[in-house]
Amino acid sequence: MAEALRILHLADSHIGAQLVRRPRVKRLRRGDDIIASYRRVLERAVEHDVDLVIHAGDLFDTPAPSSAALAAATAPLLALAARGIPVVIVPGNHERSVIPGSLLLAHPLIHIAAEPTTMRMQLRGRDVAISAIPCIRRDSLAAFDAALAATGWRDAEAELRILATHQSFDGARCNSGTYRFRTSENVVSREAIPGEFHYVAAGHIHQQQVLMTPAGTPIVYAGSCDRVSFAERDESKGCMLLEMNGHGLQHRFVEHAVRPMHVVPIDVTGLQPGALRDALAAAVAALPEGAIAALRLTGMAPSGGLDGLRVSELVRARRDDVLVSVTMRDVQFEASGGPRRRARSAGAEAFKSLGDFANGSVRVEVDALATLPTGRGVYALYDGEGRLLYVGKATNLRTRVRTHVRARSSAAHFAGWSRRIAAVDVLPLGSDGEALLVEADLIRRLRPPFNRRMRSWRSYCYIVGGWAPHAQFQISDEPRGPVCFGPYRSRFAARELIDTLCARFGVALCPDESAADDLLPLLAEPQTLLCARFYAGQCSGPCADRVGPAEYADRVRRAQALLDGADESTVLAAEAEFERLAADSADDALLRTQRRAADVLRHAYEHGVRLRRAEALRGVCIRTTLGSIERVTLLTSSGPEFLRVPDDARKRREFEERLALRAEREKSYRARRLSKAVVDGFLIVAQQRQVR
Repeated sequence: MAEALRILHLADSHIGAQLVRRPRVKRLRRGDDIIASYRRVLERAVEHDVDLVIHAGDLFDTPAPSSAALAAATAPLLALAARGIPVVIVPGNHERSVIPGSLLLAHPLIHIAAEPTTMRMQLRGRDVAISAIPCIRRDSLAAFDAALAATGWRDAEAELRILATHQSFDGARCNSGTYRFRTSENVVSREAIPGEFHYVAAGHIHQQQVLMTPAGTPIVYAGSCDRVSFAERDESKGCMLLEMNGHGLQHRFVEHAVRPMHVVPIDVTGLQPGALRDALAAAVAALPEGAIAALRLTGMAPSGGLDGLRVSELVRARRDDVLVSVTMRDVQFEASGGPRRRARSAGAEAFKSLGDFANGSVRVEVDALATLPTGRGVYALYDGEGRLLYVGKATNLRTRVRTHVRARSSAAHFAGWSRRIAAVDVLPLGSDGEALLVEADLIRRLRPPFNRRMRSWRSYCYIVGGWAPHAQFQISDEPRGPVCFGPYRSRFAARELIDTLCARFGVALCPDESAADDLLPLLAEPQTLLCARFYAGQCSGPCADRVGPAEYADRVRRAQALLDGADESTVLAAEAEFERLAADSADDALLRTQRRAADVLRHAYEHGVRLRRAEALRGVCIRTTLGSIERVTLLTSSGPEFLRVPDDARKRREFEERLALRAEREKSYRARRLSKAVVDGFLIVAQQRQVR
């Protein structure tokens, strides 16, 4: 009888996460824990005398890991290869499907699946075929079949077939099982796995679990090596050990100990600085040995009441074995003259601003949730003082609200809410799109403390052009001028986009005339104006007449068309260039640069397409009927307007006439850019209409 064949399957190591590049002070750090857990998993390969190691994606936390992260990841892999143990690595989404291979490829037994491929190996006298697919980051549902065929798995005869991939499959669970993936454009159906495979070594979902395909093939998520976020605080961590013997292929989870994680909510309402420090000290003292804790401060505090707490010093003085972070973003501060007006207006009547549209809303206390309706709609959660805590949407209002108020919520952000939520308002609605719009509008205006999403629109920015001498692109806080694109969520991302776009099209990035007064004496000698960008091939040199006006205008036009989501040709060309380079070049730095440039252009084009669809929604009316209540949501330049259709026939005719006039007026505004205050709601509707 042949000896048992053993394979170690791990995934989602995220080496480099929370790893300080140049630490100035030597102390306990989370990044070192993550590396230690990764090494502990690989030690199992030696302990169990495995014949193959498969890493199913996200070996690194970023596509450009630091030298310390590279060394930490490669050293144990090279040690395994030196012992004669082959290693197969699948690039994940955090690595943008490309792993820097200069060090990893230094050994012939370390294989990186840079593209869909099938590797054949002789292990313990058995023919083993490992088909590997790097992470498909967009439209994975549609692209998976082609990627699987590209591996050539059907041409490889083998006694054992394994598929290694880094994707979400339908039925997978996360957040300790409270969320389950359903088939969508970026969730692969389990039916896509051919029955000829004996095992799918999957990554991407951090919770260890086993799914089954209709043909009976196990899709196994090994889970992450350590708890990467507080959402994983109740999950076991380790790796999967496969064994093939006379009884077929079997697998089991090998767990190892990791630091315990705790979320500790602390209500600061009414606490003076001394009492608050005592509460923090008591919370830290109660933590188990070696714990990682997040202290979540909530409630109402006087302006400046949390200044000078020095929590880090307090923690280190009492417990040098724990890692503690403090979050204060859920605290509402009183103004110097008393509570903020917004905090009062966002209280027990969150739906009041909706007027007649909110007819049919229901208020229940937290101990009567069984009486809530089960249909779709929006809900608002309040504390005992009537302060609005959270606004959300749901396809089943009763079930969703119960997940928030139950004693043990899996989401770290909501930990402790069972002690704070006292009442809930729900508004049943007729469609998911309507619920999404109402939720977005209420969050934008009321800004509840526990809503993360759509609270950062004030930081959005725009890209404008045509103001400077050579139509240079600039960043603006507000939309202005006829050449304007956006909004974009990050000034840093907008600057990276401008740099990438201008380098691609050779558009100038010179300072404008007001900032170039010191160059005026040189205007008589145009050749002296050429900068390093021109000699690097990133600028066509319009300031020195190195490009004709017509050709330069065409370059600017094509750049603007990409930003506007009207021309995809440049994006496709950049992606094709990267594919050719990846096939011919071994320069990892160049590959990363080209891949990043292609990704930036792709995201810019797709964002432009979404914005065009959103801008075309001005004047669109969304009508729904629920029971006897008929509602209309009119999308206007200042945001959605929520209207109740009158029951009286005469008033209904007058309402429809006014609505038609408003809709026509809004359609005349379509040449304008959406303001950053309302763009999220329009994007939501545009996406929903695209899906349908």
